[in-house]
Amino acid sequence: MKAIILAAGLGSRLQEILDGKPKPLLKVKNKSIIQYSLDALSKTNLKNIHIVTGHKGEFIKKEIGSKYKNLDIHYYNNELYSSTGSMHSLFCGLNEPEDCLVLDGDIIYEENILEEIISNKQKNLVLLTKCGSKGDEVFVTLENEKVNYLSKKKPENKKMFEFTGISKFSKDFMKKMFEVHNKEMTEGNSLDYYEDCALKTGKIIPWYGLIKEDLIWSEIDNKEDYYYVLEKIIPNLK
Repeated sequence: MKAIILAAGLGSRLQEILDGKPKPLLKVKNKSIIQYSLDALSKTNLKNIHIVTGHKGEFIKKEIGSKYKNLDIHYYNNELYSSTGSMHSLFCGLNEPEDCLVLDGDIIYEENILEEIISNKQKNLVLLTKCGSKGDEVFVTLENEKVNYLSKKKPENKKMFEFTGISKFSKDFMKKMFEVHNKEMTEGNSLDYYEDCALKTGKIIPWYGLIKEDLIWSEIDNKEDYYYVLEKIIPNLK
């Protein structure tokens, strides 16, 4: 199994505090966002790490390098980062479909959750938590533990959870996701997110939800998120 960190985005809502660097290199306390994921991965049995770059990717390569602790780092570039979504970055990050752990490049979370996901019996899994109130959530609902709804539009009268940007997929699931993505690209829909492709694939191959209501976690999309992480997340990380 490979681990893939999607780190190609522009980070347009954080430009005034990025100091000319890409978002994954934003310092949070004493290290960058991407280092939090690399530190977490270094404590698992996954040692082959793919980082998909795009916007100012050369900064990430220079700062992280090809070795990080006990991890082997490989870089893949999404040349179309400004006109495509995260699914194309995921597509760029794999030479062919295979088992993989997928991490968004703008999240900070408690480290021990990765091993729980990796060892879970379900081959296709998404980590979910209780919904926040920051206004930019991706809502997920489940039926028989399987994902049956995923959208930024809040569902009505249903038990819902928040998508965290941490997922695990099997080779067969990834193969079908690639087929969905190729179809979307052919039809001119280049801005698809990988979770949207996973939702479509999940209608064919089950995609399960792992619920951790009290997960210590946050994404960093804007300055408010950044200060929230500094004040509420970092002090509580285990």
